[in-house]
Amino acid sequence: MTSPSYLLDNTYAYGVLPEGASDPEAAVIHHMDLYRLPGPLPGGEGYEDGVGEGGFDASMLGIPGIYSACLCLLEWPERLHQRDLPPSFLDVEINISIDEARVVTLTPVGGWGEDSGQRAALHALAERLQAGTQAGAADAGTDIH
Repeated sequence: MTSPSYLLDNTYAYGVLPEGASDPEAAVIHHMDLYRLPGPLPGGEGYEDGVGEGGFDASMLGIPGIYSACLCLLEWPERLHQRDLPPSFLDVEINISIDEARVVTLTPVGGWGEDSGQRAALHALAERLQAGTQAGAADAGTDIH
């Protein structure tokens, strides 16, 4: 997967339709990079945990409705207002180790992962990432935790 930087949103089909889902959009990953969008202003009304007034209209990306329709990966989520964040999510932290390997840590927040569809989607993504690494399609030296 490449960062959507200038496109804001890349989509990928991963072929796993969550249990009980009939909408094909449920088997799609939306990967959004919000870096180039204006973030909320510190000290603005509703400013909590780095999220305040100002910023951009997240509805242009289908937020927050998109969260219930598919798997959504957000880079730079701090650009969103608190009201635009999902109630539960998977936090992905990527660090570079001393030997320059990437270390990816996945942390469920707010009950994320209790739904079998979420677990299936994450499992499918991890398999694709692992297969890409083994095939040389992804950078070597990536650990997923």
